[in-house]
Amino acid sequence: MVTIVPGGGAHIGSVGGHFVVGGNATGDVHHRNGPPAPEDAGIGEERGRPERIVYAVSDPSDTARLGVMREIRAVERLLDRRGVPDIEFDVLHACTAQDLLANLTRKHTTIVSFSGHATREGLVMEDEAGHHRTLTYGELAETPGVPETAPALVMLNACYSVAAAKSLLSAVPAIVGMKWTVGDAAACAFAEGFYDEILAGNALHAAMNQGIAQLSLCGHKTEVQNPQLEVAPTVAPAHYRILRRPAQC
Repeated sequence: MVTIVPGGGAHIGSVGGHFVVGGNATGDVHHRNGPPAPEDAGIGEERGRPERIVYAVSDPSDTARLGVMREIRAVERLLDRRGVPDIEFDVLHACTAQDLLANLTRKHTTIVSFSGHATREGLVMEDEAGHHRTLTYGELAETPGVPETAPALVMLNACYSVAAAKSLLSAVPAIVGMKWTVGDAAACAFAEGFYDEILAGNALHAAMNQGIAQLSLCGHKTEVQNPQLEVAPTVAPAHYRILRRPAQC
């Protein structure tokens, strides 16, 4: 069941196993200001240019090691299964802050995903020596060229990353993040379910539902309320499709 509160932008999450749009369990509604976005958000305005998904992976050598490659392989399997030539999937290994910022300003980037460590203040990135450096959410939002070249979706599959919404929704129409800590296996399960729907050309709320269902199916029932979608006022999650040219099964 999906409950949509009229008025656009909202806090979106899972309550009692259902995906709720427009409020949390206490009835609060988090409206966010943000850039306008069409209901069908695919970037393919320039014919012949492929959609592009950038997957930024950061696992600095001086932090706890993560199993992020399992998540990458899961998404790659989905792409292979659908066999679509017009979706570019670029993985940025050992991603630095400079790498991520550069990709936020590329006009033909449709989705930017991040998998790694995060805090309530920012993403834990690598520096050139492989050590950690926090890229704050404010720094992300203030990147030159954003929101003019902002992707249709930023997906932050990392601990506490929903805190990014307060800063980033001034520049990006939709953000997926986690409310609290998330383990490797749960992060992988959510990403697999979420991207299966996105690659099928389905809307954001369907992708969130599938990601949450995958968490439960894989035995991560305590994590089903962890993922959260935050959207700008102009975005209707039930109709907001990221990919204009859906993958073929």
